[in-house]
Order: sequence, then C-alpha cells, then structure tokens
Amino acid sequence: MLRLSGEIADGTVLSVAAGHDYVRWARERIDEGQRVGGRSGSHRITLFAIYSVADDPGEARGAVLDALAFYKSLGTNALTDVYGISDQLRGLINAGGYKS
Repeated sequence: MLRLSGEIADGTVLSVAAGHDYVRWARERIDEGQRVGGRSGSHRITLFAIYSVADDPGEARGAVLDALAFYKSLGTNALTDVYGISDQLRGLINAGGYKS
C-alpha cells in the first residue's frame, strides 16, 4: 500500500506507532512507488504521535505505556518487523500482554 500511495497519491498517513526506522522504511517504499508512477513531486508524510511530557523520563514513558501497548496488542506487521521484534511481541500477546 505504501508503494501504491507513492505511485498515485500526494501524501501518506502513517500509524501512531510508527517509529523513526519505520518511517525511513516507509519512505523507501513510497519512493519506489513514485518512481513506478513517474511522479517526482513532493509526497507529504503525516503521522500521529503519542507523547507525554514530564521532568522524569520514566514517568513520561510510563504515562504512554498503556496506549502504546494497546496498539501493539493488535498484532504484528511491518511496524514491528522493521525493528525485529515481531516474534517477541507475538510471545507477549500470547502470554497475556506486556503486564503478564
């Protein structure tokens, strides 16, 4: 779908769970699609972000843990494959989630 987006669209919206490596990987797929479609113009990438601000980094991470865990509990895909964590994530999901 990312290649198709590059081929026919002016922009792409990525998942709230997209990290830096995934965005780079997605950009490569989009660029491939742009080449196939003969498109050379700008292709906007938008992504949603879950964030928290606190003086203590642990507190900030803890504040978004449940929200991120929800998205990751939906399963594995390219978002987790890019980081090489799909097998580990499937194991956590099968064991009852990150809190088990």
